[in-house]
Amino acid sequence: MANGRRNAVLESIFDNLRLRPDGYEITSDSTPLAIHDNPYNCIAHAADDPIRWWQNAPSPHHEVYWPPVRSDGTLESLIEAFEWIGYRLSNDGAPRFGYEIVALYGTANPDGSHNWTHASKRLRDGRWTSKCGYLHDIAHDRLDSVNCPAYGTAVRFMRRSWLRMAIRWLRMKIFGIRSQSRWRLLR
Repeated sequence: MANGRRNAVLESIFDNLRLRPDGYEITSDSTPLAIHDNPYNCIAHAADDPIRWWQNAPSPHHEVYWPPVRSDGTLESLIEAFEWIGYRLSNDGAPRFGYEIVALYGTANPDGSHNWTHASKRLRDGRWTSKCGYLHDIAHDRLDSVNCPAYGTAVRFMRRSWLRMAIRWLRMKIFGIRSQSRWRLLR
């Protein structure tokens, strides 16, 4: 899979990328604030929103977006955010025809709960794709490629039907619904 582009910064953050350099490929340029007015992060990347930074708290560096769900930083709040855009909890990250799959990463708290840290999306070819902060988008063949102390590990999986999303989109176009909140009424 190696595309000849290795990145020392990525490999210093993610040991598994350094240990398996042929197991990932860089699929985009980095998105520093100086170049992009609206950078996007891993949550936006997994949610197919390449123009907004999804974050549950304000940022002094750029505008942020968070759906109208709980925003307390818990894994449950990230689950609610993905439910808002049509995902449902899944038992695993195995590929399934007709579904988009995301893996939600978290770090454990002493009480056993988790704070969310990262999201990866399964590509149709079976690999995963991740946006690494302001750095690159990467495709990686193993889910644990981006495990690290800051990101934790994949702790939940969610899936969304392509057909269901297409039907929603058609309903939205037919009925002229423009806002996400009115779109939810058509489920």
